[in-house]
Amino acid sequence: TSLGQTSDSLPLGFSVEPRFPKNQINKDIDYYYLLLKPNEQQKVLMDLTNTSSEKKTIDISLHSAKTNSNGVVEYGDSKIKKDDSLKNDFTHIVSGPSSVELNPQEKKTIELTIKMPKKQFDGVVSGGIQFMERNQNRKDRSNNRKEGSVIFNEYVYIYTMVLKETEVQVEPKLIFKGIEYLDNKLYVSYSNVAATYLYHMDVDIKISKKGYTTALYEKKQSNMKMAPNSNITIPVEILDNYLDSGIYTASISVKNQDGIEEKWHEDFEVDKGLVKLLGDSNSTSSRHKKKSHTLLYLLLFFRKSIFKAFNSTFNAFFNIFDTVFCFCYNFFNRTFDFSLFIASQFTSTLFKSTFSLIQII
Repeated sequence: TSLGQTSDSLPLGFSVEPRFPKNQINKDIDYYYLLLKPNEQQKVLMDLTNTSSEKKTIDISLHSAKTNSNGVVEYGDSKIKKDDSLKNDFTHIVSGPSSVELNPQEKKTIELTIKMPKKQFDGVVSGGIQFMERNQNRKDRSNNRKEGSVIFNEYVYIYTMVLKETEVQVEPKLIFKGIEYLDNKLYVSYSNVAATYLYHMDVDIKISKKGYTTALYEKKQSNMKMAPNSNITIPVEILDNYLDSGIYTASISVKNQDGIEEKWHEDFEVDKGLVKLLGDSNSTSSRHKKKSHTLLYLLLFFRKSIFKAFNSTFNAFFNIFDTVFCFCYNFFNRTFDFSLFIASQFTSTLFKSTFSLIQII
């Protein structure tokens, strides 16, 4: 299947032209980029023209933006599952006709309805409007089947639409999802749970035996892109055609040119071809911010005063403890074991000595 974006060179036999409304944010781009208000409703028009000499039925479908394993955003029909973080689904906001019939050389205008969510949100909602001729290449398919071949091409128009309600800048946020082992490949998944695109994404995945630094397998991809509120699954090929049973560590690094950086170190066990994650994710993320050591400096500077206060507190506590214990021993000398008294004196002396040593340090 070939995906075209307003390309006149494709043998479609029909054309699609958008009509950009006044609230188009950027007039120089060839996709919809609209600013609307919460709960606002708007109509968007698109012109379809049958440029052939045959009658055509054009199927129209709406799809939320997703990210494929190559780091390319898809706006058309896809088997990629929607991410759990997707709250404002493009397909719930935009609606329109499912098909339109065009006679030879006929032109029709279709109407799409945008109904924004009542609750205001920051970031963007993105998706695509797909146009595909019904029963496309029907004759070619029939001939190919007779000849034993099942290879054919399908062509579509896909127009991107990006919707927003505010000018607030939202930063991408990455969350680790999991690891799967299937068909001699490890599949590493993570999500961009923010309502914004992630551009220029570089990924480095290393698989090693737990406790070892040498990578057995590695996968690098660069200059990728993630759609808002979408997930990506990156395959790591196992060159030996199988993965021995045992415990492994996946070291995953994701970063981009804007300072977004995320690292995960995930232990997982392979047992008879099945993968089981071990423990919680050990992850770090940053925007290249400098770490503050103010608290550490204050602790070092006032360490003697702090430990002196601790020492005084413990001295007072154990003096009270000694007094109470001696009273109880004298009053109940038949029921108290003398060894307990000796133990209490030893414990008190040990704590006092320890805090005195720390104070000197």
